[in-house]
Amino acid sequence: SMEETRIKKVKEALKIFMKSLPKKSYYNIVSFGSTYEIMYPESQLFSNEVILTETLNRLESFSANMGGTEIYEGLENVFNIKKIDGYPRYIFLLTDGDVSNTSEVIKLIQNNCKDLMTRLFSVGIGNGCSTKLIKCSAKVGNGDFILIDDNQDVSSKIIDMLSKSITPCIN
Repeated sequence: SMEETRIKKVKEALKIFMKSLPKKSYYNIVSFGSTYEIMYPESQLFSNEVILTETLNRLESFSANMGGTEIYEGLENVFNIKKIDGYPRYIFLLTDGDVSNTSEVIKLIQNNCKDLMTRLFSVGIGNGCSTKLIKCSAKVGNGDFILIDDNQDVSSKIIDMLSKSITPCIN
């Protein structure tokens, strides 16, 4: 469902995320539409430029060809992946969509972000994305949210979100 302008914004946001990762972080990328796809079979240790270059090259091939906006199954899979000892799990949800099961997605996030070792930050891309989904997901995920309109620049908003994500959460 994501049009060309929005997929470009998503790719730009992902590039900023990738270039901002602290060394020795683990990461993975899950694409979703009518189904979902995981970039790597297991989270990758970000430790050098070769890994960054490989991931950035793979991001270039992203296109808006996965159908509708079905977030639940992809998120459920992410939450079912075993946590890495000693590392918090920060999930950044980027979507331009409106889902038919907003309440279920929010409940899934709430049930899996009970401790502060798992936090979810949401990014709404484009005019018309579900503000309820974006705002409520971040609230129950102990994270934050941003909304990026179709005509807004991505970089400053993503950098702001990244700085908020490294700020400790008070429970």
